[in-house]
Amino acid sequence: MSAHHPAVACKQSSYRTRAMAALGAGLLAIGSASCATGDGAAGVPAIRADAEQAVRISVQGGAADVLLFQPGTGSGPWPGVLVYTDLSGLRPAFAEIGRSLAREGYVVLIPNAFYRSASINGASTRGPLTPEQLRERSTTWTGAITDDAAKQDASTFVAFLDALPTVSKQAKVGVIGYNYGAPYAFHAATAMPDRIGAVAVLHPFRIATARPNSPHLAVAQSKAGYYVAIAQPDDEREPGDKEDLRKAFADARLASEVEVVPGPQGFAVSDDVGYRPALAQTTWAKLTALLRTNLR
Repeated sequence: MSAHHPAVACKQSSYRTRAMAALGAGLLAIGSASCATGDGAAGVPAIRADAEQAVRISVQGGAADVLLFQPGTGSGPWPGVLVYTDLSGLRPAFAEIGRSLAREGYVVLIPNAFYRSASINGASTRGPLTPEQLRERSTTWTGAITDDAAKQDASTFVAFLDALPTVSKQAKVGVIGYNYGAPYAFHAATAMPDRIGAVAVLHPFRIATARPNSPHLAVAQSKAGYYVAIAQPDDEREPGDKEDLRKAFADARLASEVEVVPGPQGFAVSDDVGYRPALAQTTWAKLTALLRTNLR
């Protein structure tokens, strides 16, 4: 996954027109999204014609900015994939992840899951989070998303994908979560067991806790295949998590892989100080293999 986020020529996408017609009032277009010519130009991410869009969709109690990606070649339909970001939110590094998945043959939706607390449209590159920012986001921002709210959000995001003519309704949907986005991926699978076919989480937080509502305790409600890549420092801090996860998947008779990756938090995100390209490639290969196996 390259960290490069290229400038592009402005062109009105025919796909964008079809998608807006299909979604009707459920989609609120960001008018300049198809005409950005560089990173953050006009306050929105760079958009590649006929493949990328920055849009805003109606969600519980408001609207959420999302980035949407489709394969640049072929006519589809393709499986859909929903991606949840880490605490730094929607930004160009995740746009690269969306492009990479689109090149693999998926229609990809990456929302600002924290829309209840902050407006994030994906244009700005991340800076290091201060301790105060980290504390606010890991408590106030995540606290605003209850389990039920996370499930309702996921259902709305998947419904958005399913309304697109380029998304296959016969294929299952995949969900990917990074860091604090991982619980939302788990919640999506339990909210829509007949629709979600694959869940992958990388350097996850809060998926195996001592709380009675820990996401791992509910996996029996899902029918997905799972891939969990735990960062080594997290395993050293909570060595029992991997076994709790493996037991939960085994008890639910779900295909799964839980592994400890010899790298720090953020090893799979290109703008993170913990980014490790070799580890990102290795886990990416497993993630895409999971999607190929479970979504086609």
